[in-house]
Amino acid sequence: MSKFYTISTLIFASILNAQVGIGTIEPQGSFHIDPLSNTNLNNGNSDDLIVDKNGNLGISTTSPTNKLTINGDNTTNPINIKNFKEFTNTSNLSNLAIDKDSNIGTVSYTNIPTIFFSLLEQTKGLDLSGNNNKINLPISSGKVDFNTTSLNFGIENNLHYLNVTDNGIYSIEAIASFHCDTNKIWGVNLIISKKEINQSNYVVIDSRRILTKLSNDYNIPMPGSFFGVFSLKQGDKVTVDVGTGFAATDVNAASCGTHKPGLNTSAVNFIIKKLN
Repeated sequence: MSKFYTISTLIFASILNAQVGIGTIEPQGSFHIDPLSNTNLNNGNSDDLIVDKNGNLGISTTSPTNKLTINGDNTTNPINIKNFKEFTNTSNLSNLAIDKDSNIGTVSYTNIPTIFFSLLEQTKGLDLSGNNNKINLPISSGKVDFNTTSLNFGIENNLHYLNVTDNGIYSIEAIASFHCDTNKIWGVNLIISKKEINQSNYVVIDSRRILTKLSNDYNIPMPGSFFGVFSLKQGDKVTVDVGTGFAATDVNAASCGTHKPGLNTSAVNFIIKKLN
């Protein structure tokens, strides 16, 4: 009976002050539980639970600053939740994050609009005997594996092009394999051309050596890569060509171009990103 009388007295005394305390005669908030009755001691808050006048709930603290404030001990994890329900639809989920002040919130990451497409087949026909020779790569929507951009494709006058529908800065990356039917020294360029909406002709905006074969003692496929950043506007049409880089004077290799290395591989892979 004495235990009941003591608890009742503590609760009654606290109610007179609009505060309820359990295990303490000096509640620090509207509702305060102190199992070890040691709140007034140094570091005596580790077992406390409190609801303050603002409705903030504190665990292991008597001064909650948020709707829920949990104070750990730097040794054990203050939160442990098991048996979560597994979400089957992840399209609308957010990411939880903790800032430098230990506040928990959601964070969203900006996805960079990206298009990935590949040319599985080989594109031959580059004649190394002329410095200005080039072949247009047959890029098209049918080659797209992934697309979160608003870019699309078209063809006019037998030229395959990429149509820009949004102003911005774009990066263009290409990884390819090439083969020319000669064991002589040769090289190829990747040529990026653009035609603006008020222009009638394509203008080269970048022509760069992506492959150089300096050895003349073997005839094998060679890898090449390209990366460039361009300012493009809505309505621009962009073509991608493979052109003659250089060749030995006695090279006769009209059957030159992209090469498919093996089964289920691509001759050229493209990754285009809108950077702003």
